Amino acid sequence: MASRRFSPHHHADFDRTEERQHRYRLVVLGVGVGDVVESIGGFLCDRARAGWAVSVFLDLPCAQPRDARPLTILGIAAQELVTDAGPALRTLCRGGALAVGADLLARDAGIRDDVSRMVNQGLTDVTVWGRPAPTDSARGLDPAPHPLSAAASAFKRHALLAAGIESEATERLAATETLFRPRGQAFRRLYSV
Repeated sequence: MASRRFSPHHHADFDRTEERQHRYRLVVLGVGVGDVVESIGGFLCDRARAGWAVSVFLDLPCAQPRDARPLTILGIAAQELVTDAGPALRTLCRGGALAVGADLLARDAGIRDDVSRMVNQGLTDVTVWGRPAPTDSARGLDPAPHPLSAAASAFKRHALLAAGIESEATERLAATETLFRPRGQAFRRLYSV
C-alpha cells in the first residue's frame, strides 16, 4: 500500500490562514501613539506576546512611519482610524477584545454607541483606559489593574523613550496599569485553541 510522504511545508499556506483565523484579536482605539504607549503599552505588549493579534487604530495618524516605532517595539502595528470606527470594530468576532481610550469615548458619540452595543451583547471583552469622566464610574466602570510582566515593563520603557516620553514615567515604571471594565459585562476567561 502506497502512502504519501509527510512534508511539514506541504500545507504551509493553509496553516498560516488557519492560524490567523484562530488567534484572539484585540482592537485598540486611541488618540495618539504616546497616549497608547504610556497608558496601556504593557497590557498590549503582554497580549501580543501571548499570541493575540493586536491592532491599534489611531485618531491622530502617524505623520511618518518612524512615529509608529514605539508600537513596533511593543510588537504591534498601528493603523489610521478613518472617520468611522465601524470597519475596525467589525473585524472583531466572538472571543475578541476591544480597548478604547476614555477621552475618545467622551469625544465621539459614534464610538460610544458602538462600545455600548458591544458591552450589551456581551460577546466582546471591553476595556477602557485613561481618566474616565467622574460620571462614568456611576455608569458602571470598575477599575481592573493589569500587572505587567517583566518583559512588558522592559519593552514599555524602550517604547516610551522612542515616543519621546523621557521623564519619571520611564525611570519609575509602575508595576501595574489601571484599566477599567464596564460593570455588568461577565468576565469570560479565554482559553487558547
